[in-house]
Amino acid sequence: MTDARCRLPQYRCLRVAGEDRITFLQGQFSADIAALGSNRAALTAHSNRQGRAFCTALAWADDEAVMLLLPAAQADDTLARLKMYVLRSRVELSIAGDALAPAAQWDDSAGILPSDEWTVGQDAAGRPAVRLPGTAPRWLTVGPADAEDDGRWRFEDVRAGLPQVYPETREQFLPQALNLDALDGISFEKGCYVGQEVIARLHFRGTVKRRMRPFALPASATLPVPGDELRAAGETAGKVVDAARYGDDAMLLAVCPVNAQLDDCHLPDDTPLRALDLPYSLPSS
Repeated sequence: MTDARCRLPQYRCLRVAGEDRITFLQGQFSADIAALGSNRAALTAHSNRQGRAFCTALAWADDEAVMLLLPAAQADDTLARLKMYVLRSRVELSIAGDALAPAAQWDDSAGILPSDEWTVGQDAAGRPAVRLPGTAPRWLTVGPADAEDDGRWRFEDVRAGLPQVYPETREQFLPQALNLDALDGISFEKGCYVGQEVIARLHFRGTVKRRMRPFALPASATLPVPGDELRAAGETAGKVVDAARYGDDAMLLAVCPVNAQLDDCHLPDDTPLRALDLPYSLPSS
């Protein structure tokens, strides 16, 4: 049983402060950071100049800074990469300390409001709390917690179809292939940002040929790692984005060609996979 509040050591928060923080992040990430305000969060991507995602992050803002939640394995390298683009911008980039360490809140006993998904409220202690999609109410918050996550948070992310980029899959996926356009994680109306030309051209003039799909696998199976291949009919059928197990359930997300035949899809060790429906709708081509 998951405790109501628990630590999420598999994630870290980057804190971006300074008077130019919004302008700076607008030029780095695919979502409209200026539209976050103080009550909205967004899943977004920082890409290379070829439009391939270097990282994904959950972004939210307050009066003093913008916070970026991402896998712990990505934190140091993402910080170093963003610092390369600072130039004369008046921003301060840092990995948040223990007082802002990521934590999960699994029920509303802390009096968190509002309750709409992708909105930012506060718990009873005044800490920010981001409501995320899931099969049960859950909030991403910060600060100390006595218990540690038992794997449920990552599983709920996978089940909700929320992508992550890990070191093994850096610069391999376009944001649209990760379904970020279906998750309001790409703005096609704001100004330029790194990789924007390729990402926008695909939206306005091209066709998205690969999309992220969820799959179920046997609970006893060995979980694949990000970057592993999917196979079908003797050919590569996709690449794993993320995988998680919780209780008797195991799932993965994989980027696959939109026209791929996935009826006989399996991992390279012949573990069978069952294609599932996404919990959200994709934009029409």
